[in-house]
Formats: sequence, structure tokens, C-alpha cells
Amino acid sequence: IATAAMKLLKSAFALLATATGDKGEKNSLTPSMSIDVLSDHSMSSTALPYAANLLYLRSNGFYVEFASAIAAMGIFSDISHARSVMNLALELIHPRLVLTDGKRSNADKGAGDNVPIRNADATRLVLGIAIRLPTTDDAHDQHKALAKNAF
Repeated sequence: IATAAMKLLKSAFALLATATGDKGEKNSLTPSMSIDVLSDHSMSSTALPYAANLLYLRSNGFYVEFASAIAAMGIFSDISHARSVMNLALELIHPRLVLTDGKRSNADKGAGDNVPIRNADATRLVLGIAIRLPTTDDAHDQHKALAKNAF
């Protein structure tokens, strides 16, 4: 069941990345479409579809609710699944932020420490996941280290 849940989450994150990503950066793994937004808010002034999607997700508290829904699935008890979900969330901010073995990679040290943030609102998702990691099991220290290294 956990494997099916992870596949579902990977698909959900791919959809989220497509809907909120700048279309100047083509991602060949996800279709080029955005979420249609029907609302009375002034999104008509937002020229780009991904910007309207970001505004919609932000104004409706999506990231916090999404973190709660993921935690309710119960897959965080396995540290490997928790690490995978955290990496999916970090990748929404920027792919260079992905953790390897629970730690930030040193491969990009020459590129400088500045990472352009693609989706600043995704930090809410990372924080939401970090605060919902288990604190009462044998792997507590691993979950604590994962949350610490994510930031």
C-alpha cells in the first residue's frame, strides 16, 4: 500500500510542479497544462497561468492542507518514504535543494550558495511536512535530522 501511496504522491507533486512552474522551463516528464481557476478574485490581472495558480493555491491554504493530508496517509513512519516526500517538496522550491541520504549534496558547492527560488510558497509545504514527522518511534532521530537538513 505504501508503494501505491508513493506513486500517487509523485503524480500529485508532478501535477503541482506543472501547474506552478514557469513555462519557460520545460519539464518533459509532465504535460504542459495549468489548472483552470474560476474565482471572483482579481486573477484576471495575472497574465501568466502559473502565477494565477500560485495565487489560488496561496489564497486557499493548499500547501498546509496538502501536508496534513500526506501526514494522514501514515507514510512518514518509514524514513525512506518521509525522505522521498520531503525531496518532492524541496524540488518544488528548487531541484538543487534535494537531499541525498538525508543531507544536502556538496555537488553544487562551486555554483555558489545562492539558489533561485522557483516557488517560495512551497516552503509552507516543507515546513508542514517537517512539523508532522513522527516524534515517538525508534526512528525519531532520523526524522529529526531529516527536518533539520531540509532547512
